[in-house]
Amino acid sequence: MERNHISDTQIPLIVDVEEAAALMKECFMNMKHACLAKPNPSWKERFNRLDRLETLILENKEAIEKAIKSDFGHRDAFLTDMVDILPTLSEIRLQKKNGEGWMKPRMVLPDAIFLPATAKIVPQPKGVVGIISPWNYPLLLSVGPVAQAFAAGNVCMVKLSESTPMFSALLEDLAAQYFLPTEFKIVNGDEEIGSRFSELPFDHLLFTGSTSVGRIVAEAAAKNLTPVTLELGGKSPAVITPDYPLEDAAEKILRGKLLNSGQTCIAPDYVLIEKRRIKSFVDICRKEARKMYPGALKDNDYTSIVSQKRFEELLNELQEASQAAKVESLFLGDQFDLKQRKLAPQLVINPPPDIDIMTKEIFGPILPVIGYSDDNIGESIEFITSRPHPLALYWFDNEGKRIKNAVENIQCGGITVNDTIWHATNHNLPFGGIGQSGQGRYNGKAGFETFSNLKSVFYQSRFSFIDSFRPPYTAKMKETISSMIEGTPLLKQIIEKVRTQDKTK
Repeated sequence: MERNHISDTQIPLIVDVEEAAALMKECFMNMKHACLAKPNPSWKERFNRLDRLETLILENKEAIEKAIKSDFGHRDAFLTDMVDILPTLSEIRLQKKNGEGWMKPRMVLPDAIFLPATAKIVPQPKGVVGIISPWNYPLLLSVGPVAQAFAAGNVCMVKLSESTPMFSALLEDLAAQYFLPTEFKIVNGDEEIGSRFSELPFDHLLFTGSTSVGRIVAEAAAKNLTPVTLELGGKSPAVITPDYPLEDAAEKILRGKLLNSGQTCIAPDYVLIEKRRIKSFVDICRKEARKMYPGALKDNDYTSIVSQKRFEELLNELQEASQAAKVESLFLGDQFDLKQRKLAPQLVINPPPDIDIMTKEIFGPILPVIGYSDDNIGESIEFITSRPHPLALYWFDNEGKRIKNAVENIQCGGITVNDTIWHATNHNLPFGGIGQSGQGRYNGKAGFETFSNLKSVFYQSRFSFIDSFRPPYTAKMKETISSMIEGTPLLKQIIEKVRTQDKTK
């Protein structure tokens, strides 16, 4: 397909709110009309959109890396390749490989009483999908869901974060080059424009971000009865059970925590460990952090905090924590770099429950470490379950019975056992939260189904046993219902009924 010039109705980063709202509505209505004209695109059309999405990334990989690095202040291109570009391409390729099979009708067996009727589930596109994406993984969390929506036969409008202006402007430009404005449209602007975006009557709306903003989005969507998927955050705990090797736990917890300098919704937000092991854990964390980032704040692999505002918030939270608890620094030398907005990793030992780092999602390289009574793992479980359900749980344990109990009885969005992060990166595992950490699931096939209307279709047969159940209700009908209530097998009655009708025919 020949690339399009940037649309005359492209929404710039800074624009009058009323004008932006009018342009968004116009774009939405154009998309809606296109969907009504062709409500169920063929797999060839869907594949073509996925193919262009993949090409967009591959042909502009270096520009994407530079834009994200510019937005963060410093984020190495390799990290962007690893956490944004590769998983996004993997999602697109998964949808290209499997989408044609997923879109086919699925035959299901009706309940025995309805035989010999047939039934099937028909995946149908929902229409215009709205996506509100965050800044921390700006490509993955915007284009990844677009791939799932495209495979399901939808078109997409995406509101990008104002915290990554270089990337947001770049993707807006690229989307206009590779797609028609009725297929894929990027919207940029501030929080007010984001609010207006969420008020549009989408056929489905996906929001990734904080719990507080998620509530506002859900309220706006509810006015249109728009179905929503909310991917929120919360405080995801890491539990180190008695006698689990500290070296292994510390390395894996820090690897998950310091990825993107803690700016990850599923990063370990606090650690629960036996009180007697806290000192050893701190010592091992120091050794591991310096091994991972030997250059400390100057290390090229260590990422900056995304904005000055967020950097100052983290410093204030750390200052508050230092007045109420012991803070252990993991790097030697300087603990922050004002120019590059880098903050060294800090452990906060047994902080009080009412300070910011214990009441808010941290989203930075600060990690509370909380001791539970020795050999009393139940105390750590009670600590978790007495708080809002977390998005993720990390359980470090070698005892099978205890692992089984944690998996089955602790409510959370997802669990990784004896590591961190990985449950959310597997395309075969649905990703999402519960309660204040979110609602709904996506990723891989789960994403395809989230953005599909799984329509139920029932085909009645010419002769049907269920036809017997119509007024006037005879003694025989009442006897049949009574036998069904008592659990008497019904299949023989149905087969006999059908045979009788066939003989009559």
